[in-house]
Amino acid sequence: VALQMGSLRTPTTVLTTALLGLCCCCCSLIAAGLTPGDHREVVSFDFGWRHRTGLHDWAPPDEPPPADVDPGPKPAEAQAEYDDSKWADVQLPHDGLIAAAPSEKACPDGCAGKSYIPRHVLWYRKAFTLPK
Repeated sequence: VALQMGSLRTPTTVLTTALLGLCCCCCSLIAAGLTPGDHREVVSFDFGWRHRTGLHDWAPPDEPPPADVDPGPKPAEAQAEYDDSKWADVQLPHDGLIAAAPSEKACPDGCAGKSYIPRHVLWYRKAFTLPK
């Protein structure tokens, strides 16, 4: 049986669809622990980031990229108490490769992609506190 969409738009069908949509919204709020009067704050996460280029130390501009880029199972840079005060302050979006200068010394035959931009490990960190 083929039905045309126009034939389904009766006042009863429209009201039923609207009520079903409202019920779904309310159920979603209840499942999330919110009531219709609650609100949420949308906060930009683009600011307050720290960045460093290099596996465990800053990579000099003309240094070839490391052969092994694995930082290990628990790198110091991933620990909450790590001192990143000497890292660069950046805001997102940020691309550490674009920020790096091409280097024929580091990439005499071109690095990955033949762009002469050394592909070093890029670290990004951000400290924040979740509201209660």
